[in-house]
Amino acid sequence: MDSNFVLGNLSSVQESRGSFELLPKGDYALRAIEIKLENCKPTAKDPQGKYIDVQFEITEGPYEGRRVFQMFNIVNKNPEAVNIALSDIKQWIGATGEAAEGELTIKRIFDLEGRQCVGTLGVQKGKNGYEDKNVIKVFKVMSSQPQQQNSMANQQHQPQANSSGYQNGVTVNNQNGAPAFARQ
Repeated sequence: MDSNFVLGNLSSVQESRGSFELLPKGDYALRAIEIKLENCKPTAKDPQGKYIDVQFEITEGPYEGRRVFQMFNIVNKNPEAVNIALSDIKQWIGATGEAAEGELTIKRIFDLEGRQCVGTLGVQKGKNGYEDKNVIKVFKVMSSQPQQQNSMANQQHQPQANSSGYQNGVTVNNQNGAPAFARQ
């Protein structure tokens, strides 16, 4: 390609960087749009760690198109870190409508790309110079009907829905328990 090839006129280009502001806590319709297996930065404590890096896209409501990034620490010398990741992945699988049992393989995780579910977003405080970020605290099954709030237990474990039964533009059905890090 010629180095003087014109790519476009920058005067007519509108800036299109997405917003990186924190999303409000609550339930959002999500789907995984990119899943990668990554190596952790080698450390003396854990030279061979691995994680699943997932980019989720919000698919409904006023934040449609926004992204949420989630990491699942699947190979780590700390067994609690691995258990948390596997618990979260199990919950994610169940929230997509699949049976969350049997063997878990990398292929099975990659097959979740494009599958819809609901995620309850929270905020993780930034550390070591990093800013606060949104994280998925709980994965839930999507429901086509507004949720019924029949029990006190159900009301205690979910953010309050508005009068139509929707939260942040989606209807949710909380059939999965919270992972260990999200329990109070």
